Amino acid sequence: MSKFTEELLGYEESINSIINSIKAYARLNNKKNIKILEYGTRNSELTTTIFKELKEFISEYIYADSSIYFRNNLSDLENDSKFKYVCINDNLETSLDEDNFDIAIALNSIHRSNAKKTLIEGVLKVLKVNGLIIGNELKNNNLLPIITADIINEQPFNEVRPDDFDNNDCEILYINCDKRTEYSNFITFIIANLKENKPTFEKLRSYLSHEIPSYMIPANFYKVDNIPLNKNGKVDRKKLKNKLKNKNNYIFENEIEHRLSNGLPKYIISNNPIEVDYFPVNTDGKIDQNKGPTYTNDKFNCNGKGVTASSLSELMLVGILKDILNIEEVYLNDNFFELGGDSLIALKLKKKIKKIFFVDISVSSIFNSNNIEELLNAIESNKCKNFTIGEI
Repeated sequence: MSKFTEELLGYEESINSIINSIKAYARLNNKKNIKILEYGTRNSELTTTIFKELKEFISEYIYADSSIYFRNNLSDLENDSKFKYVCINDNLETSLDEDNFDIAIALNSIHRSNAKKTLIEGVLKVLKVNGLIIGNELKNNNLLPIITADIINEQPFNEVRPDDFDNNDCEILYINCDKRTEYSNFITFIIANLKENKPTFEKLRSYLSHEIPSYMIPANFYKVDNIPLNKNGKVDRKKLKNKLKNKNNYIFENEIEHRLSNGLPKYIISNNPIEVDYFPVNTDGKIDQNKGPTYTNDKFNCNGKGVTASSLSELMLVGILKDILNIEEVYLNDNFFELGGDSLIALKLKKKIKKIFFVDISVSSIFNSNNIEELLNAIESNKCKNFTIGEI
């Protein structure tokens, strides 16, 4: 059908307008690393032309199709590191990463779907916010689609209409619906995605705030591929902790960089963020640049992992945590849950604290403490309230 389509009035104009629109998008946004998804064009010559025309602007070009049949025709392009052929087994969002592409190209391919709106929603989900669907579709006012549908398909040609793009998550930037064949046999369209589809830690934290008490919401979130289990089918905390060891600093630094990048120039953002209790200041009340490095070196251990215990109370509490959690290292800026704690272990910790410190703290005090240092402060503040001669 693609060869017949190329002979129709308006075909060349439609393709050129699409290529020029993508180039204009790249130049206006000063982008040289655009990620493009092309869905089901099934015309190797056209795909090759588009890829070569746009190559200077792209970092990744994915051709996706529900059939592997057309892959051989694009084997030459697969030799290029920027190009990849992906066979869609179920739907787009399960086969491709969400919020990943800047542009999705759909050239005369949407009409093949029995559920056009569902397909369009799937394409929107793999686009970044403000990402574009750019493409075209044959109109129903010429005989080609009707004849081909009768010969090849069991169902009649299903024309794509503007209301197929009627979705609260997108905005129609351009669509030509001129019914006069002499102007064009195609609907050419540009649709912008308005929704951020990828789940974020902030969204998760907001959701949990409406579902569970605040003290049960983790201070930090970590993304892992899977949760390691032991032989009994329960979470293997030791393996999980090892899994997070290498990701901890990366996630922390990534989150800091993301937040700062919204309001600061990139050259101002530090490459190595370090958590400190306070900034040393000089007599003028400004940050003392000379004391900064010494302070951080004194405060953190030689491996830069965290704040080490030094006082008797700190050493006692750290010793308790090492014992009940069966771990070798605990720092004052560690979070109880990140170390592997849970509600059952919190009960054990409560008993141990009462035995060693003679203080009866609540489980909620353990949950509400962002780190071990805060937990120790809670213990110290409860000493006077709970101390009785009978407990000695």
